[in-house]
Amino acid sequence: MKPIKVTVLTLRPMESAGTLRAFASIQVGKLIMHDFRVVQQDGQRAYVQPPQAEYSRDGKRQFKPLLSYPPEWKEQIEAAIIEAWKNE
Repeated sequence: MKPIKVTVLTLRPMESAGTLRAFASIQVGKLIMHDFRVVQQDGQRAYVQPPQAEYSRDGKRQFKPLLSYPPEWKEQIEAAIIEAWKNE
């Protein structure tokens, strides 16, 4: 797996938003991506959710991803965001 350079541009901590801990914007090369979410449930490790859109279908909340990136990027993006969040 070829390493990519992930730069966390902004990290916006969320004080009282349930399991949502922060929003992050990152840069990979010339590509800038916004609204990654740091989520952590009580007693579990934090994880990163990519940007997503929420909509309603038949009265139920649905979510769909707003972007796709290579699977090999996932681990590197998550590590960079979690590290920035821990150091916040």
